[in-house]
Amino acid sequence: MGKLHLDGGGSPNSATADVQSTGPNTCWLAFWQRTTSGKTSQGVRVSPYSSGGAGSPYYHDSTHQVAISISNGVQEAGSNWYN
Repeated sequence: MGKLHLDGGGSPNSATADVQSTGPNTCWLAFWQRTTSGKTSQGVRVSPYSSGGAGSPYYHDSTHQVAISISNGVQEAGSNWYN
């Protein structure tokens, strides 16, 4: 349902994700941060047969990790925490 790209430089670093809706369903992509107690820090809604992306900063320590989740209203997938 999507790809996660993590860049390699700077502080804060930047985690970016792109999602593409290949069917008739709307898709949602959300970033989650440990520092916000699991609340969404950034998100995007993708219309059917369209694509979109979002990003969030992340740091090289365990308290500033980020994760993403992708949903098409039927299935949902989530990533591990990245730092």
